[in-house]
Amino acid sequence: MPPTPPSSASEPDTDDETPAAADLLLRATHVVFDFDGPVCSLFATGENGTGSVAPVIARDFRQRLGKDHSQVLKMLDTEGVSKEDPHALYQALVRLHRRSGNDETHELVDNMRAWLDEAEEKAVVDNAFPTPGAHQLLNVLHERGYQLAIASNNSEAAIRSYLVRHELDGFFREGLVRGRPREAWLMKPHPHTPALVRAIWDTAPSSASHHYVMIGDSVADVKASSAQGVRFGFIGYHRTAKQLALLRKESGAKAPMVTDLVRLTDEIVAQPSRVRLTA
Repeated sequence: MPPTPPSSASEPDTDDETPAAADLLLRATHVVFDFDGPVCSLFATGENGTGSVAPVIARDFRQRLGKDHSQVLKMLDTEGVSKEDPHALYQALVRLHRRSGNDETHELVDNMRAWLDEAEEKAVVDNAFPTPGAHQLLNVLHERGYQLAIASNNSEAAIRSYLVRHELDGFFREGLVRGRPREAWLMKPHPHTPALVRAIWDTAPSSASHHYVMIGDSVADVKASSAQGVRFGFIGYHRTAKQLALLRKESGAKAPMVTDLVRLTDEIVAQPSRVRLTA
């Protein structure tokens, strides 16, 4: 689900649990970020990035399908997915292909994946708006010796382009920026992407003392992180109470929720670092 773009004011933060989230981060050694939401609003538009072009991209996705594959579009509409979420539409198309298994839908999935990749790479240039506090949080964690990674359903090329444009690429070792897998059924909520990141980290001799945290804004993030086991915590981030409630429910009310990464960064800075590992 595309995140709510940043705005100058959040909803009331009665459910904000920033101190608990900061404590979880301070006890961690390795942090995995989802990209669209916790790092930036990829499809932002309007003043201060308060709007979203995701519905426009989803509309174009549907129009592209409808032009030459009207029957496929009709079948997608029976899936009950959001018509304003390009990722939901793409994943529904993949499910349809896996059920049918024919060459036509296989080629169509590849074509729509390439089209979505291009749309996201274009959005990095035209629309992406940094999530308030995200870059500062990445800087602080990097300076304190945390190992950082990204596990996302977005195009890996788009993610890397954003990181380079904002001079954040040096925070991530090789193999630790993971985008949409070519095998699209392995997109989150499947645990595949964060598991790839963890597999790299777990090769270190010190891996027995690693503690991991994922920062995400979707139910898919909760599911993908919880599948990693007890040493893999989760922090939910969103600026709307409705989405935080969904994240809290999916986590069994066990994960702290935050609405403001600036406040979270301030909480981290105010306390001494506990990180002892750099691998």
